[in-house]
Amino acid sequence: MGFIGGAVGTIVGYGLGFILIFGGLFAMAGNAALGGIMIVLGLVLVLWGERSRRAALSPGF
Repeated sequence: MGFIGGAVGTIVGYGLGFILIFGGLFAMAGNAALGGIMIVLGLVLVLWGERSRRAALSPGF
C-alpha cells in the first residue's frame, strides 16, 4: 500500500467514519434505521482507517 496510500486511507477512513457516526446519532432522532446504518458504516470506515494507519507505519510494505 505504501506510506502515501496508508496516510490517505487513514485520513479518509477516520474523517468520513466520524462524520457518519455523529451524523447517524443525529439521524436516529428522526429515523432509527437510517441512523443505525450510518453508524455501522462509520465504524467500518474507522476500522479501515486504522488498518491503513498500521499499514503506513509498518516498515517494508
